[in-house]
Amino acid sequence: MIQHHKDMKRESLPILALFGANGISVLGSMLTALAIPWFVLQTTGSAAQMGLTACVEVVANLVAGAFGGTLVDRMGQKRISILADLASGFAVALVPLLYYTVGLAFWQLLVLVFCASFCNTPGTTARTVLLPDLAELTGMRFELASSILQAIQRGAGLLGAPLAGALIVIVGTTRLLWVDATSFLLSACIVALVVPASRTSTDREAPPEGHRIAEIQAEERFDVPSEEIPSWQAGFKLSFQTLWRDRLMLAIMFVLIITNLLDASFFAVVMPIYARVHFGSVLAFGLASAAFGGGALFGSILFSILGVKLPRRVTFTLAFIGMGLPFWTLALLPVFPAMLLAAAVGGIASAPINPIIMTVAMERVSAEIRGRVLGPLIALAQIAVPLGLLLIGASVERLGVQGTLFLIAAAYLVATLSLLFNPALRQMEGRAEAENEPVAGPA
Repeated sequence: MIQHHKDMKRESLPILALFGANGISVLGSMLTALAIPWFVLQTTGSAAQMGLTACVEVVANLVAGAFGGTLVDRMGQKRISILADLASGFAVALVPLLYYTVGLAFWQLLVLVFCASFCNTPGTTARTVLLPDLAELTGMRFELASSILQAIQRGAGLLGAPLAGALIVIVGTTRLLWVDATSFLLSACIVALVVPASRTSTDREAPPEGHRIAEIQAEERFDVPSEEIPSWQAGFKLSFQTLWRDRLMLAIMFVLIITNLLDASFFAVVMPIYARVHFGSVLAFGLASAAFGGGALFGSILFSILGVKLPRRVTFTLAFIGMGLPFWTLALLPVFPAMLLAAAVGGIASAPINPIIMTVAMERVSAEIRGRVLGPLIALAQIAVPLGLLLIGASVERLGVQGTLFLIAAAYLVATLSLLFNPALRQMEGRAEAENEPVAGPA
């Protein structure tokens, strides 16, 4: 009995380490997410330059998505996770180093933001692809593992937001970046020492019958075996084939492109200016982010308990609609308690979205090609964000923050209501419930 307990603890340690590494990385990144926009706003006073900074970050994500998936599959998830964290940490550390020594021009800041984001994207993809194997190792349902991962990330975000707001006031924005650089280093060390490399396809047990059928369907669709795919171009082709032939994934991607554009513009451009205009302090921004993180943490815990019992399609649709409610609240009622309540409601609503998307994607993409397929798909979901950041930055300067909020709220409502009328979402409940629907993508 004692030996069995020790074995269980040993088997659980890798997935716990992955949870911890992600939590540490998110905490440091949350500090940067508040420090960089506020630094740009303080030094330039320009919403357009805030939007440009965020745009550069997203462009880096898109470019990295083209290469990262292939690197993850070819070099291994663990190795890429470690190298990406080390490279991102070095790029982030250069920001305060240059600022306190020779000075930091705005274009140099943009270059470093690009490099940090470019290196971070393959690491995020690698840790995402590692999760199914680690969940299988511990006998944990993937939906539960995904929910726990998100709950830990939300908890780190909850702590990071008010901490960032306080530290910006106490020590300044650039010094926070040292903490972020350290977090990348610590995350890399945890993965290197504790998390095992992913198993190869020959090490895997035979998949369930439904998954095997879907794998056969995938083999019929793609002429080139996954181990012979030569380049990132082939990875992109595989991703687009997967997306184009899978009506469910295509419907999800359509909504993600629009909502990611609006969410990123809101948090990177609108929210800092909203806090300064109505409340005059970065602490208001930090507390609102903390309220969102607290709501998301509560929602993630709740979903990890009840998620298996809830219908995916209804939960997914209601969550997206709920995510849009805070925009209307902030536009119509710009008072501090309403802002905190709206942020908390948005956080609760956001909790089921990523676990459901990850579960559906992992069910429909075979393990051997997940990196090559999911990397470009993650990048594709953000493809419109750079344009949105530039447009929203210009909109704030022309229409003001309240007028821009009304535009965001209306666009979000139209995009999410489309989920109610899209028949492809019937496939979301799983193959048993959707056996009369043609499966358009790989397993």
